[in-house]
Amino acid sequence: MRFGTDLIYTYGPLGFLLHVENVRNNLAIGFVFWFSLYLFFSISLTHFILRLTSSSAQLIGLALALIVASFVDTERLLPCLVMVLLLLAFEDLRHKVAVLALCGALTSVALMAKFPIGITCFGMTVGSAVWPLRFPIALKQLLVVLLSVVVFFTSFWFASCGSFEGIPAYFVNSLQLTSGYTSVMSLARPNENVSLSYFIVAIILIISMIFFLPKSRRNHLFLVLLFPLFVSWKSGTVRFDGHVLALVNMATFIGLLLCVMSLNREASHTCTAGIPGSHRQRPRSRQVIILALFFIACVAMNEGLAKMRFTRVVHPLISRDYTEGIGGVKDSWIPGLIPLIDSLHFEQYKKSLDNDADANLAESRFSKELLNIIGQKSVDIYSYELGFLAANPTINYHPKPVFQHFNAFTERLDQLNERFFASSGAPEFLIMYHPNNGFVVGVDGRHPLYDDPIAFLRIMNSYKPIFVEDRLGRPQVALLQHQEEGASARFGDPISFKEEIVKWNETVDLPTTGRSSVLRLKVDLQKGVLSTIQEAVFRLSPMYLTYLLSDGTSRRFRLVPPHMKSGVWVSPLFEDYWALYAFLRGKPWLGPKVVAVRFEADDSLAFPESFKIIWERIECLSESCDSTESRIFNSSTRRFRSFPIPITSTLVAKVDAPAPTIAAIDVRLSTYAKTNEGILTLQIVDAEGRILRESHVDAATTRDNQYRLFTFNPLEDVEGASLELRLMYQPTNDGTIAAWRASASVADFDFRVYGH
Repeated sequence: MRFGTDLIYTYGPLGFLLHVENVRNNLAIGFVFWFSLYLFFSISLTHFILRLTSSSAQLIGLALALIVASFVDTERLLPCLVMVLLLLAFEDLRHKVAVLALCGALTSVALMAKFPIGITCFGMTVGSAVWPLRFPIALKQLLVVLLSVVVFFTSFWFASCGSFEGIPAYFVNSLQLTSGYTSVMSLARPNENVSLSYFIVAIILIISMIFFLPKSRRNHLFLVLLFPLFVSWKSGTVRFDGHVLALVNMATFIGLLLCVMSLNREASHTCTAGIPGSHRQRPRSRQVIILALFFIACVAMNEGLAKMRFTRVVHPLISRDYTEGIGGVKDSWIPGLIPLIDSLHFEQYKKSLDNDADANLAESRFSKELLNIIGQKSVDIYSYELGFLAANPTINYHPKPVFQHFNAFTERLDQLNERFFASSGAPEFLIMYHPNNGFVVGVDGRHPLYDDPIAFLRIMNSYKPIFVEDRLGRPQVALLQHQEEGASARFGDPISFKEEIVKWNETVDLPTTGRSSVLRLKVDLQKGVLSTIQEAVFRLSPMYLTYLLSDGTSRRFRLVPPHMKSGVWVSPLFEDYWALYAFLRGKPWLGPKVVAVRFEADDSLAFPESFKIIWERIECLSESCDSTESRIFNSSTRRFRSFPIPITSTLVAKVDAPAPTIAAIDVRLSTYAKTNEGILTLQIVDAEGRILRESHVDAATTRDNQYRLFTFNPLEDVEGASLELRLMYQPTNDGTIAAWRASASVADFDFRVYGH
């Protein structure tokens, strides 16, 4: 219920309705809400079909409606209902004002559930209100819509939140999220070209079907239908995952409405009186052909996307296994019946949800040691893994404004989080998630330090790691504690000290700074007109920053324009969370030295050939920024050319150089271009065969022909150089992973050691 008031997200105070869980009375509210809404939707759609078709075509229209019903999920239900009501009102203008007011009320609910859904409903309603383009009528209808939205939205907001506070901020912040969403979250996915082809064909067919309808309806349909199509297109092509089905669902439902209107032999006399171009039309053969092609395309899209393993979003109150033994319908494809079926066995359904939750959240429960440290003090999850809250309900959650920090897409949102951490109400603890003890993991190929550069600088000065969980079977998290007031700052303010013009794919050497400085850069990347249009209707090509390291290797992370203006982290480069935690503790950081960077783009022609960068340094007031290279290389990697050998038994290798302290080890692995399941284990063993340290990683996180990082607690007081590494793989199913070795008979493998 805090969403939309002091938290910033695209879901509003009623957002829980879209994904109902058994929390307080949310489940009961969800049953009543969705059953009522689906009932109203079914009545409205049936009335639309019966009104616009003759008796011989009504059965066809109703049969099509049943087929398409499975495409109308919770996120599409309100827009689809508003669409039907607007088309009905156009058929009988005597009730249009009342229907517009009703659509304004539904738009208010949609705005409070999820901002993009509300904007879709608002765009359709305004489009219908301004047609026909007669000034007195259009103005009156537009005022009705605006007044209805304002009155109902404020009423619903007050009923949900208890005050009118936060309404302006909800709209401003939601628009901020939307403005940065396209450039930050967009990334091409496998099979994208196939799905884009489906989308384009569907849109062309929809536009063609509109043109074959009577002219009296054509303009109104364009004003009502093109807006949800555009929003669905952006949802599917910007975030190419489950969101891709938004356009499939919307296009399928729009196709149903157009088919029903095509079955009507004439335009309504009530709606066409006095409108030029109104006349009777009989269905033509080409209409039938387009109709058939459209539904073939819909079926192809649904089947094709299912084979691509996209998860289709269905009604959240979906029937569970308990219905099998009591005569219920399991996984019914008619969404409107699911709440009714579940409501007959409400207590059993709640219990099944709780059982599912317990099973899914078992791996996210913190250890007693960590929970005892936190106690009842305030804590924030500095991560995207908010499932920790449901798994550990006793913690005192005190979230930042943009509570999923990678959603701080713009400078303004980033500053809101920074002010929160600088305030007296900042949480006592931060929980940082580091999955599998491996490389730092960002969203969509970004480095985590790219996401909120302004707020993270505040965290660097205000929080210090005090606990790291690294036991197998426990959530891999670190606990950072807020420093007491008056504690000396560890880092200075950013200081800009150099500007230069760079080009794409040009190597840029790092400027000379003190040995105790964090180095960042700001990028002034101006987009041209064509790039702006491309981003508006689709998205820009990905761009990257490649780090060139002193050992001759490189690392590449994806850049996004909004964060490039605030500051891109360059040095020191953190490749694993242990190095980051050591840095935040004020200890010398572990990792390779960055000597140069290079800007790269999949399509550099979409951007200016050259652009300005501004270097800035952040002085370290301790020795934690000392940029001494800390890698020790296994000399065997320079003696021979290695080959991938499957890990079917324990592989052994010697550490040639003395290693009094080992923090992490890279091992070069091969996955045969597959995702393998199981556990990889690396042990450090002394000359007497004692296991000094052991590290486990999830085999699914390995990448083909790349190094995988195993991290360890520091090895203190290890005498001599006689250390042995043992590498093992316990697969599940048919997983196969290989290590790079000189041959199957040689006791070695390709590894690199990180140490002091």
